[in-house]
Amino acid sequence: IGPFSGFEFITSIHVLLLVAMAHFQFVFYIFCIIWNESYLSKRLVIHLIWHASLDIR
Repeated sequence: IGPFSGFEFITSIHVLLLVAMAHFQFVFYIFCIIWNESYLSKRLVIHLIWHASLDIR
């Protein structure tokens, strides 16, 4: 693939994925902090977690 060998290409994609995931977690964390300011969102989060835990069981 051009100047890249297959391994280098896969490694670069892996690094890009890690960066994207870290960025997503950061944005999600900020999003949660902003949402936790409101009571309604706390109710919603608790509701979602409760349903998720029921699904796990």
